[in-house]
Amino acid sequence: MVSENIAGAHSVGLMVDGWSNIRNEAVLNFVVTTPKPFLFKIMPTGTAPHTAEYMAKTLDAVIREIVPRKVFGIVTDNAANMKAAWALIENDFDNNIFTYGCFAHSLNLIFTDLKNLTSLKSFTAEAVSLTKAIRQSHILSAWVKEKQNELKISCSLKLPVPTRWGSLDRVQGYIMLLEPIANTITSVEGDTPTISKCLHLFKKMVNTSLENVTKSPLLSKEEADTRAIFENRKKFAIYSVHFVANLLDPKYRGCELSSDEMTDATEVIYKVAQKMPDVDEAAVLADVVNFIAKEGLFKKAFLWNEDTIAAILASQSILH
Repeated sequence: MVSENIAGAHSVGLMVDGWSNIRNEAVLNFVVTTPKPFLFKIMPTGTAPHTAEYMAKTLDAVIREIVPRKVFGIVTDNAANMKAAWALIENDFDNNIFTYGCFAHSLNLIFTDLKNLTSLKSFTAEAVSLTKAIRQSHILSAWVKEKQNELKISCSLKLPVPTRWGSLDRVQGYIMLLEPIANTITSVEGDTPTISKCLHLFKKMVNTSLENVTKSPLLSKEEADTRAIFENRKKFAIYSVHFVANLLDPKYRGCELSSDEMTDATEVIYKVAQKMPDVDEAAVLADVVNFIAKEGLFKKAFLWNEDTIAAILASQSILH
């Protein structure tokens, strides 16, 4: 089934993630998106250190197993070894391969950075202490359960867990700061997210969180630190491929791209066209201009019908 779907896809994406199994053995998972995701390979790595060279060599072998000309994108976490492996992979293949970091992982890093601010760290410690005290007392636990029943609240008390990306502190000021991040993570989870919406979601998330930062209990210096965190993590969350996908998605047509981002996107499209056989890169750029302006072929109204756009997005894995 996996082979048939890969064979039928115009292009595919490759996702790789490392983890430890129940025996604490290092394992690499490889998922192919057609754009529908399929588990392609599970690879134990034994005692091999996950250096950039090792990861690049492993990715190289998997890409060749899939068929190099079909692999258009590789997404990993944002670790330094993986980013170094990207450069090695891009040098190994003549065809167009985009390498970029996991968007959801980048959002989790923002969440973690914010939780390390002094005010939030102090509040988390107090919340943990209070939660433990309640859970260790039968009387307090019964009282909390009674109040939950009165208010028709079904959730139980939970301690913060580092790997629970959507965990939220239950104080309104911090919720207003952190909730946009958790909501954005939720919106990109699942089997059918498209990278074309990542830029839109990221900008919306940042704007909402920063609007709420003055309403949070953060110190003045921490408000500035929060802005710096968002700016710094954008480098890990958004790449040229996101600009290109946003530009080519009929729903956006690059409307939210800055002038620099638009230049970056068109340059990437030009370079991709240069590597493709029998493709006139100048003609491709002309088509992009007409697409943005809804001129030429793209002037036809039926092309902008919602059903037509949905069909295009469903068939073009370049946007996934």
